[in-house]
Amino acid sequence: MVAQAKAKYAGNAGSAIKPKEGRNVYRILAPTPDIAPWVGENGQFWADLGVHWIKAEPNGKPIAVVGDCDICYQQPSVLNAAIEMAISKALDEDSKKLYQEWRARKSVLINVIDRSTGTEEILELTPTTFGKILDLIEMYANEDVDILDPQTGCDIIITRTGKGLNTNYEVAVAPLAPGKKFEPVTKEQLARAKNLHEFIAQNYFRGEEQKALNAIAQIAKGAKTTDQQTLQDVLRVQALLRPPIADIEATFTALDAQTASIATILGKPAAQIELVRRVRDDIRFRLRIWDDLVAKWQDRSGGDCSQSLESLVKETYRFAAFHFPQTRDWRRG
Repeated sequence: MVAQAKAKYAGNAGSAIKPKEGRNVYRILAPTPDIAPWVGENGQFWADLGVHWIKAEPNGKPIAVVGDCDICYQQPSVLNAAIEMAISKALDEDSKKLYQEWRARKSVLINVIDRSTGTEEILELTPTTFGKILDLIEMYANEDVDILDPQTGCDIIITRTGKGLNTNYEVAVAPLAPGKKFEPVTKEQLARAKNLHEFIAQNYFRGEEQKALNAIAQIAKGAKTTDQQTLQDVLRVQALLRPPIADIEATFTALDAQTASIATILGKPAAQIELVRRVRDDIRFRLRIWDDLVAKWQDRSGGDCSQSLESLVKETYRFAAFHFPQTRDWRRG
């Protein structure tokens, strides 16, 4: 019990690094489940991170720093609901801008060897930068080269330029002199890769959610964010909509898999066009039931709707509960 309490209150369980300005050389550590059970059978060596920084003023010190359970664990977030309510009821543009900054900042964590120090580190990247790394992995995989392989893989270079909103990250495989090979990754180095899920839990889910909610209610008191019934309705809507959203995403994933091959498209173009049109029509049919409700939300965001936020949330909950009950196939509508 003492050990658990110590882990909770001992402060940050280490910290993540970010690419420095200029050229950064890393070797990605992608341990397998037998070495690192936290990776899981799907082989996902990275972790999505979302963090709320709750401040009373734009440049002020954070009152609470809390992880986003929606991004990190795909669970409904009462913090997100409270923040969106504050934004929708902001009394002026400055307040609205402040509340918008409370939204979770997204990033991706991976384990790397920092070649400048030779040490294993957790590297925090923007989603766009990580997407470039995935593109690089896929491009080399198409040539039967696994850049993540501990023995035969490659170092990568992340070049950071610019500042603030103009910051840019370029990703490439590090060049090698003729006859040279990249330094391999040892089993010991792979074993020292950090458990990213544990890192997130210890640093960003430390029981400060209520502190963050209290701060939001205090700072945005004019926005009436403390309506617990409305917050609960939002959470219920989020939970009900997860399966249909996942179903739509699965449809796009399946379509992407069926149309990814250029050879297939060129070999049977008419069949491929028919497939895309069939999926398009199916999605349109499945989404038609949303038209009236979406129009009401659009009217409200444009200031043309007299319906209160609470009333619209309740209507959305009734809509989701009727069309997407968790005990039946949602396509039946």
